[in-house]
Amino acid sequence: MIIPATMFASSAPPPAPARPRRPFTPPSQNGPLDNADKAALCIKAREAFEHVHGRQPTSQAELDAWRHEEQYRATGHTSLLSATKKDFCVIMAHWLDLLGQPAEALNWMLRALTEAHRLAMWKLKRVCAEKNFRMEYVSTVARRIWKVGIEDLTPKQLWGLKFEMEKRPAMPPVAEQMAKYQAAMRAGGREVGSGQWTVDSQPETHCGNTEDAEAKNPF
Repeated sequence: MIIPATMFASSAPPPAPARPRRPFTPPSQNGPLDNADKAALCIKAREAFEHVHGRQPTSQAELDAWRHEEQYRATGHTSLLSATKKDFCVIMAHWLDLLGQPAEALNWMLRALTEAHRLAMWKLKRVCAEKNFRMEYVSTVARRIWKVGIEDLTPKQLWGLKFEMEKRPAMPPVAEQMAKYQAAMRAGGREVGSGQWTVDSQPETHCGNTEDAEAKNPF
C-alpha cells in the first residue's frame, strides 16, 4: 500500500509575518512631574515667598494661592498637577529669580532650552562608560552615519546613536587595553612606561569595531 506523502505534511499553521519596525520616538518632555519634582519646587516656592514678603506665610492656603499665581505667570499652569517635565526648569528659574539669584535662574532657563539634548547625551555617555567606549570612537560612528560630529546631532539622533552603541560589543577594561598596548609596543622594540599610556593615546585599532563596513543609517 502506498501512503501519499501529503499525509505526513505538517499541520502547523504558517508563521505569522514579522511586524514592521516602529519608528523611534525620543522620551517626551510632556510627562507629568513626579513627587520629587513637586517637592523640590514647593520647597523653593516657600523660600521665594519668605524672601519676597520678608515673613513666613500665615497659612498654607496663603502660600498655595501665591504659588499658583506665580506658577501661572511662569508657565501658564496654576497647579503642578498640570505642569510637565519641561516646565520644571522654567518654574525653578522663576523661583530663583524671585530669590534674587539671576545667575542661577539663567542657568535653569538655559537648561530648559537644552533639556532634551542634555538627557540624550547623558544616556549616551552612560552606555559608553558601561562598554568602555571612547568618545572619539563614538564620534567616528556618528560621522559615518550622519556625517556630523556628536556636538551637532539632534536629540533624536543622539538617542539613535545611543541604541547603535548598545548593539556593539563592549571593549575590555582600560587596564586590559593598556596591557595589550604595552605588549604590542614591546614586541615592536619600543619601551612604554606604565605612566606614559593614557586612554587618549590609545591607537585607533584599539578603539572599537574599526574593521566594520561603513555604517548605514538605521534610523
